[in-house]
Amino acid sequence: MFINQVTSSDVTYTVSKLKSNTSYGHYEISTKLLKQTINNIIDKIIHIVNRSFSTGIVPDQMKIAKVIPI
Repeated sequence: MFINQVTSSDVTYTVSKLKSNTSYGHYEISTKLLKQTINNIIDKIIHIVNRSFSTGIVPDQMKIAKVIPI
């Protein structure tokens, strides 16, 4: 199985499609803040995602989810 590397346009597109009014995640970062700062952190996100794809290892910090039953 082969997964193509993530590009800046992939990340920008994905972040732009997030709903701005959704709740905060585990680290209390809102999607609104993420959208406002994506250009400053996009290189780091691309590096982490592509490294994860190439090694098959997902960092423990990325395995945390905040689930709130409705």
